[in-house]
Amino acid sequence: MPVVNPRHCGACDRGLRSDDTVCPACGAATPLPSDANQIALFELPAPKPSATAHVELPGFMARALHPRHTPRWRAVAALLALSLGLQLGYVERDVLAQDARWRPWLERLCAFSGCALSPWREPGAFAIIERSVQPNPDVPGALHIRATFRNRAPFAQAWPQLELRLLDINGAATGARRFTADEYLGSAPDSATVAPEQSVNARLDVLDPGRNTLSFEFAFY
Repeated sequence: MPVVNPRHCGACDRGLRSDDTVCPACGAATPLPSDANQIALFELPAPKPSATAHVELPGFMARALHPRHTPRWRAVAALLALSLGLQLGYVERDVLAQDARWRPWLERLCAFSGCALSPWREPGAFAIIERSVQPNPDVPGALHIRATFRNRAPFAQAWPQLELRLLDINGAATGARRFTADEYLGSAPDSATVAPEQSVNARLDVLDPGRNTLSFEFAFY
């Protein structure tokens, strides 16, 4: 079905077709409509909003899909996270206490809560600063060994076991023995730990190993 076009000639008022540029009756020029008008002919009307475009959700579903992070809930979450961190620190305190980064914080926590930490333990932080070996004047065939060591760790730590190694001319061990604090001190220590930079004098009496042994060394455990 042809489209009805209401165009008319401006000179003689004769009806025109949609593609006429000259009036067939009087020959007057009849320019085509502007592009904007032509485009408007092909514009479709905007679709009407669907009845199902907006659905009201129940309140509990809306809150679950769009939670409101109020300051109160943020504060509660922060407190729960802090509480969990403190509990983990308390349970694992003996393990964390051996880490120099965590120990100061754990000491403050235990000072507040009344808990106890295991002594710091870092045998490699003990260093020999002086030693000597002489024949024991009271026991024939025995050697009297003296050693002074110091705790270089930044914290007090448990008393170490002191190992004495006897070495031959090639540096190979001809014998070794470990001594507890009671043995190399001659009695039980006055405190449970060695303070930072504290020096300790150890005394050991061992049998003379003979000519095969030319030197000795210490290790801490």
